[in-house]
Amino acid sequence: MSDDHKIGPTAHYTAHAWSRLGLPHARAFATPLGAALFWGFRLTAEVPVAWLPGLPTLEQYLAMRHLTIDAALDAARPDLLVELGAGLSRRGVTWALDRGVEVVEVDLPAMVEAKRRAPGTRAR
Repeated sequence: MSDDHKIGPTAHYTAHAWSRLGLPHARAFATPLGAALFWGFRLTAEVPVAWLPGLPTLEQYLAMRHLTIDAALDAARPDLLVELGAGLSRRGVTWALDRGVEVVEVDLPAMVEAKRRAPGTRAR
């Protein structure tokens, strides 16, 4: 993704987290910047508080949030999925390619273009 600097850091971070979690099609959106942000945050913010019992890591929280939304969508069985502020989420690609659901992702122009160029996604 050549315009990485036009994409917000949270999009890069979460795309890397999805890739680490092995979510379908997530690697298409993972970036080197996302990896740097992920590991930088992990080492500076999460390691110092790891001793607090019951506190999930940001990666665990993101997984819970993303998978909960996916489970709700699975239960709803939509014919159309609209994701506002989709970022580098792999959900749209997964639902379009793996489930045949029509997907509309709405985001800023730089984000839309970055997703359109991602390999293997057939984004439009």
